Amino acid sequence: MSTRDELTRQADKALRQGRPDQAIELYQQLAVLVPIDWNQVKQLADLLERGSQREAAAEQFLRYADYLFTEGFHSRAAALYKKVLKLEPAHERALWQLGEVSLELKLRADARQAFQRVLDQRLRQHDEAGVAEVRRRLAALDPTVSPASAPDPPPPSDPIAPAAPTPASLESAHPDPAGTSPGDVTAEAPTPPESVDAHLA
Repeated sequence: MSTRDELTRQADKALRQGRPDQAIELYQQLAVLVPIDWNQVKQLADLLERGSQREAAAEQFLRYADYLFTEGFHSRAAALYKKVLKLEPAHERALWQLGEVSLELKLRADARQAFQRVLDQRLRQHDEAGVAEVRRRLAALDPTVSPASAPDPPPPSDPIAPAAPTPASLESAHPDPAGTSPGDVTAEAPTPPESVDAHLA
């Protein structure tokens, strides 16, 4: 019996006897020995997930998803990329691959959403080269948008500056002491002097 067959037999036996930790160890040995046995990769991923080893499970599911994508099983690959993201929500490669497989499935809105999440993460990490890369990918989805104009997350809004005071507002704030404004004052006509004849009469 080959080493592979023996390891498989022991792993199956460990599972039947309710020893998942031992089964995981044996399947990990098999993954090194035969890295492209996808049934065993899937079995290992399921065991790791049940054992709450989320990061390790995500990596195995990602390997399997990449294989399915390459072989043209796009719907199954998309489901596994989503499973990876359920285990590791910020897994960048899974997000990127989900965007690519969504394009293959003609789901442009889903693709744009996945790439936008990658962009948001790279902006937070100040990864300038990575930001440029994903902006180019987003621009390719919409030829009317240039890579430089791909949207950034909205910046925090600044407080609204108070409006500069106007003369009218200053007048209303400081009324004339006499109770009238300059516009209400009218000049009085001067009283004409009395005629000389009036005094001589």
